[in-house]
Amino acid sequence: MVTPRSIEVYPDYISEDQNGTLNNLAAIQHIHRRRRQLFGDSHWHEKGRKNISPFSSCIADVGRFGATDPRDKMYALQCFAADANEWFEIDYRVPWEILYTDVARRFLQQGILGFLKSAGRARQKPDGILPSWAPDFRDGNWGKSIIEENPAWMAGGPKTDWASATPGRAGGSVHNLPKRHRKRLNLPDRLQNFKDTRKSLLQSYANFKCMMCDEIIYLADVVEDPFDVKATLDVLRGDLQYIEKLGSQAYLNGDSVTDAYKLTLILSSGRDQSPVDSNYARDNWDDWMRWLEDPLSTRDNMPIWEYSMEAAEAIHRFRFAMTRRGYFCLVPQVTRLHDAVAILEGYSLGVVIRPWQPPSTHVKSDKGCEETPKAIEEAEYFEFIGDSYIHGMMNNEARCIVEEFNCKNNPTQDQLNKMLKASDSGHGEGWKTLGLHGGYERILETLGDRLVKVV
Repeated sequence: MVTPRSIEVYPDYISEDQNGTLNNLAAIQHIHRRRRQLFGDSHWHEKGRKNISPFSSCIADVGRFGATDPRDKMYALQCFAADANEWFEIDYRVPWEILYTDVARRFLQQGILGFLKSAGRARQKPDGILPSWAPDFRDGNWGKSIIEENPAWMAGGPKTDWASATPGRAGGSVHNLPKRHRKRLNLPDRLQNFKDTRKSLLQSYANFKCMMCDEIIYLADVVEDPFDVKATLDVLRGDLQYIEKLGSQAYLNGDSVTDAYKLTLILSSGRDQSPVDSNYARDNWDDWMRWLEDPLSTRDNMPIWEYSMEAAEAIHRFRFAMTRRGYFCLVPQVTRLHDAVAILEGYSLGVVIRPWQPPSTHVKSDKGCEETPKAIEEAEYFEFIGDSYIHGMMNNEARCIVEEFNCKNNPTQDQLNKMLKASDSGHGEGWKTLGLHGGYERILETLGDRLVKVV
């Protein structure tokens, strides 16, 4: 119950406030762990574990717990983390916005990107002043816009989430926005009166290493109520009608596009979080649709696909999206058309980013409305929106393809010709070496190392 081996549907006697229940269970775990550390539990020491965990491990759960003062979510870790003093000093003159952003900056510089799971416009409160890349640990609403991550995922290569810092690891960097590009922030008095160089973090951008980026051209409707069966069916049918009209009926990895869509909705995971393939979709989808359409259906005869849907919880927290080059994704509900999905080096999930224009560069059209943001290729800055699941790209495929075919960002025609020649219409030796289907050829132009500036 406290530490399930895999994600399942919780029994009915769990409170409706499931997020609060899970947060309380996590708090009990921390209390038990701390008691073992303080009182020298023999089993604990026999395992050779350290008495106190590193700060980078402790911070992973701070967003789940409550605190009267947001700064105490960090400062309380002095009792748990041996190296907390190396990350911050307890100083209640420092506003929480500065504290959170400064800690995220330090993680980024060491290539540890786990803080992004609490960052992004999908999780931050509207009209906030935090940079989009900075985490907001305040409300403890752990379940909001969180993808139930499979431990095997590593979309951006080997994981560095919340790991101890590795000397020499290539991380990102944070820089001040040029004066002409700064945001118009309405700072409260406590921030206006704060005098410290770290205040400039609120007018900064972060450089992230990116290896894939592609524009979103289709977004499914949002299902607001998870119990609204009609709305769910309407969204599913609308998506399938769109997909069935695509020019190619094969997905990147060789699956049919309908099977790929269905697997995207459940994160390619069964009810026990084990990976599943297109056979799972073909064997279980139709039973689930009949169950949804039957007004007499009950949870007593719930089909296995419903367990997978509830375990993923994706369709009600996220929405389906498709990109220009054919990636199938789950993205936050606040995602817009012409946002982009991307893969960041060292981050286990995909992400959604949005082109951002400095206020000083906004141009109004003849009708008085501001022009739409620049295209993905032209944008200098982006906002971080939140996490995404990208079907067929969650197991380091991006990095493997980049290195095998020497993919370049915005390739010249000569560079593109060399990549396509090596691919040989999907029949090249490189695909056999990687164990990947030749259908991935169509995404070569979306791959290649680059830096993205996130404000």
